This record gives sequence, C-alpha cells and structure tokens, in this order.
Amino acid sequence: MKFFLCFVFLFFPCFLYANTNVSSMNNENLVTLFIFGIFFLFIYFYMIRPQTKREKSLKILRDNLAKGDEIIILNGVLATVISIKDQWVIVSLSDNCEIIIQKNAIMQEVPKGTIKSKFVK
Repeated sequence: MKFFLCFVFLFFPCFLYANTNVSSMNNENLVTLFIFGIFFLFIYFYMIRPQTKREKSLKILRDNLAKGDEIIILNGVLATVISIKDQWVIVSLSDNCEIIIQKNAIMQEVPKGTIKSKFVK
C-alpha cells in the first residue's frame, strides 16, 4: 500500500494538495489514473506474467532431469545427460566428449532419440 501511495503522489502531486472531499477531484485526474492502471495491467499481462511462467517451467524441467535425457544447452548445443550432482550436470556431446555444466545452462528438453535420428547416420 505504501508503494502505491508513493507512486500516486509521485505522478499525481495534485493529490497532496487536494481537499479531503471526493468531489474536489476532477475528471482529468481520474482519467490519468485510469490510463496508468491500464498501462500497468498491460505490462503485467504481456511482460511480467509470461516471464514468471517461463521461469517456473524451466525450474520444473531442471529439477526433473534424469540420466539419459536429451537436452539443449543455453548456447544451442544438443547433449545427453550422463549424471547429475547438485547444481552440476555432466553431459555428453558425442561419444568421446563429456563436459560439466550448471543446471542453469539447460534451456530445453528434446524427445529421446532426437540426436541419433536427426544428426548421427
């Protein structure tokens, strides 16, 4: 509530000097307040909410990793999970190439068999 009052007084200083009567507020102030409210709702539903949904789904993906899952790393590299230890994951890029990455670098899980069916012949 304090944040809202600070926001209102910052952008609408006329409220600081207004009378306590509700009738003293003119329509311009209400329209401006309404426009800022619509703008905030737009920002919330088109920017903030989708980002939190994306972060939540990535957290679920990273927590449910298992050995043998095929994933896409942050830079677009396809890999297969070899083992998981706390926040670190050992992945295989090819038959003789293994690297250690953080769980935060995992961006997407792909269906099993994607690497062999599409790229290895």
